[in-house]
Amino acid sequence: MVLRLLLALLAGCLPLLAQAEYRVYNKHPRLFLDADRLKRLSRDAERETDRWRLLRQQLDNGAALPERPVALALAYQLRADERAGRQAVETIAAGSPTGPSPLRQAALAYDWCYPLLNDEQRAALARSLTEQAEQAPPTAEGLRDAVLALVAVAGDADGAEAALGRALRERWEAKLLPQLQAGGLVDRAESLLALLEVSHVLRHNLERDLWTEAPDAFRALPMARILGYLPETLESDEGRLRRYAVPVVSDEAAVNEALFGRIAEMLLVAYESTSREAQFLQGWLRNDSFTLKGPRGAIYEMLWINPYLPGLAPASAPKWTFDPVRGRIFAQRNELWLGYYDGGLHVDNGQGVQPAGESFREEPLGVEGATVIWTKGSGKWEVEIPTGRDPRGPAVLFLGLDPQRQYEAKAGKGSWRKLEVGHGGVATLLNDYEAKESALEYDEKVRVQLR
Repeated sequence: MVLRLLLALLAGCLPLLAQAEYRVYNKHPRLFLDADRLKRLSRDAERETDRWRLLRQQLDNGAALPERPVALALAYQLRADERAGRQAVETIAAGSPTGPSPLRQAALAYDWCYPLLNDEQRAALARSLTEQAEQAPPTAEGLRDAVLALVAVAGDADGAEAALGRALRERWEAKLLPQLQAGGLVDRAESLLALLEVSHVLRHNLERDLWTEAPDAFRALPMARILGYLPETLESDEGRLRRYAVPVVSDEAAVNEALFGRIAEMLLVAYESTSREAQFLQGWLRNDSFTLKGPRGAIYEMLWINPYLPGLAPASAPKWTFDPVRGRIFAQRNELWLGYYDGGLHVDNGQGVQPAGESFREEPLGVEGATVIWTKGSGKWEVEIPTGRDPRGPAVLFLGLDPQRQYEAKAGKGSWRKLEVGHGGVATLLNDYEAKESALEYDEKVRVQLR
């Protein structure tokens, strides 16, 4: 009898425990503006830095900002501009944010302008945002909109925290996380940006680190973002943009990819700025000739770029990178860009990206720190690896292998070693650091064999 009573009590407590797991205790602002960032941004606004002037100019000129409530709410937070804040509140209270992701815009304005909401506005908006969040689609962008809205209204709307728990279990854990672990989601820059916004909000409010749930998928991104850009640039109303290799899209779509891609890179650095790869990405972002100066990007240049974080010069970064989750290689050799993705090798020498011809197959191609061999299978090659900067040392990169087959490789007098052929048919041969001597050395010819 006592045991049954205890079990009944435990069963009744489980829903409460599950809800407590997603309890939000932070005061407003909860979204993106942690205390340190808010202090730094407020100081920069007071000093009239270039990025603040860009944003202020957009607001003062009455520009048709795609995310006007967000820009107004940010002005309220950074300069105590109550007039701007009340305009943001009026817009979301009327249910009339225009432009992309209206639910996300409303959540940010609700959170950043929280002190300006009266009781009636707060209750109505909290109820509306919760209802919209529960109806958001099971996409990366839908999850982002739902998480931002539910964290913003937590404590003001009955059931918001329970809905947050359901969103994370049913959308993130059951659907999106497996896709990310399998190499999906991040090709579209807007989806990558959405996942990174969710990561920031959950770490700050729930102390949950999504990067630990898909570490390989996130770890490969900084260098893949740097080296995955083509030599070609694009012109837009946001300024000069870099064109990313994947996905292959029209020029018009490439502008959006480039815009969201740069903002996503800002969030990557803001989330993890201490790694060597992130510091190279910060140095990459600090190139002012690619600053977003238009109505969409000026908000995020102000919000996410940390000008006091110096970064490392991209020119001193490794010239190749391997993304094992997505099975991709990106590399540069002087004016030649290489990309292995979608099962094929692509090259660009400044004349536009093209599929690599057969002349590249079976012919070792040296890039700084590695030799690339695009092969159909077994073979022997004489290679010479140019001096590189990768901390793993010299590497041989085999492309085009059959992921279903078992391969062995050896370099010089070294032993035969099994290769792990990953997604996309890519395998890497590095030195065996348990061996007495290194089989691969920079700038020395060596025979490499594959069977």
